[in-house]
Amino acid sequence: MNIIKKNGRIEELKKDKIKVSIENAAKDSASMLNNSDVELLVSDIMKTLKELRGDGDTSSYEISGVVLHTLNKNKFDDILNSYAQNE
Repeated sequence: MNIIKKNGRIEELKKDKIKVSIENAAKDSASMLNNSDVELLVSDIMKTLKELRGDGDTSSYEISGVVLHTLNKNKFDDILNSYAQNE
């Protein structure tokens, strides 16, 4: 799956970037996430994106929305707020 960046560039979607983004939001909100939590969140995000787009392209805006939805669904409110502020 590829991602269409905000500036129009197309790159391969890398799960590690989503993982780092969630970890940074957790750190900024002073919330503790263990590695298992992060992996489950990233897995859920990737599953949702796959359901929405199959193997097609997605956008950074869509990924942000899916991350916010996933954090909300899993009740990580502090991390959700931190992530939203940095987007």
